[in-house]
Amino acid sequence: MRQAAFPHCTLNALDLSAPATDVLLKNRRSSWVQLSGHPGSFAPAGLGTLWKKQGADNNEQVVYEALMKDSASDIVPKYYRDVSYQGESFIEMQDLLHGFTDPNVIDIKMGTRTFLESEVTNTTARSDLYQKMVKVDPSAPTKEENELQAVTKLRYMTFREQQSSSCNLGFRIEAIKFQGKPPVNDLKTVQTREAVQSMLEVFVGRGRPSVKKELITRLKHIRQKFQESSYFQTHEDIEALHCDANSKETQLKR
Repeated sequence: MRQAAFPHCTLNALDLSAPATDVLLKNRRSSWVQLSGHPGSFAPAGLGTLWKKQGADNNEQVVYEALMKDSASDIVPKYYRDVSYQGESFIEMQDLLHGFTDPNVIDIKMGTRTFLESEVTNTTARSDLYQKMVKVDPSAPTKEENELQAVTKLRYMTFREQQSSSCNLGFRIEAIKFQGKPPVNDLKTVQTREAVQSMLEVFVGRGRPSVKKELITRLKHIRQKFQESSYFQTHEDIEALHCDANSKETQLKR
């Protein structure tokens, strides 16, 4: 993820202790885009920054703090600080879409496995995951699962990966947004190499060889950073996301 320059003096001058005011954000809200993650988990904070709500643990904060000291720091969003506001915990980080006007955005989830090994021992069956499963494929649940109307997270996540390109390609397209169009999040069954390639061609734009060349160059750079990174050599990262954005006014960014 190549980062746009963001002056620290601006961040320090703002020194936000609460989400930015309506005056500051009135233009950003109209173009605010959240392609993935739990709805409402992100909010625009200041100029070029956003707040992301933390879970019960602070794992994400720990990861970002470690990555800021790693050689891979230039391929992840800049992390600024942790924030407590009205009893909730947030991390303040770089908004990668700052500076774009109605961009094309694609969100890709990397990895052949997108769940923690600890989920293997979690035998709690959940009705919400059952409902998500039947929404994608009503014939997927077993007889027992239909009787319980519930499935474990491991069962659902395995099903989810088999339905997508995660297993055979090592990544899947989570969501996509084209200029002037609403986001498309229902991509759970985009599975084959041909289907993925077709969607990527539409995103990049047919007849734009320079953009394709730049994308390949950036991806090779990211791979090299992964190989050189001491952090990635010693850690397993689940549900890592790769974001690409481009618009007529700006160049490709991730």
